[in-house]
Amino acid sequence: MLQELKLETVESRIPADGRSTATVRGQLIDANNNRSNRDAVVTFIPTAGEFVGTDFKLDQPGFQVEAKAGQFTANLRSDLKAQTVTIPAVANDLEAFTQLQFETALRSSLVTG
Repeated sequence: MLQELKLETVESRIPADGRSTATVRGQLIDANNNRSNRDAVVTFIPTAGEFVGTDFKLDQPGFQVEAKAGQFTANLRSDLKAQTVTIPAVANDLEAFTQLQFETALRSSLVTG
């Protein structure tokens, strides 16, 4: 039986340039505090950005990925606004969330004399 959903991002911040992506990964944890070997569908509904790749269930709200043997990953592409993004995930009756920072993309400095 699933006990917990763990979620994290590999990167803590990415440029808000509309091109950069962050990897969101997670695990399904069983009652013995081990990674579950079960498959499940995980749904993400981020406060900003857009997931890239194949949505496992196009007819459902949010972006779905399949957790295989208790593990899953997804890639979130930044938008153009610098902000803190909350990424909630739901699988079965379990919920978790993580956060990520979209930072202003650095531009090269202009030097005038």
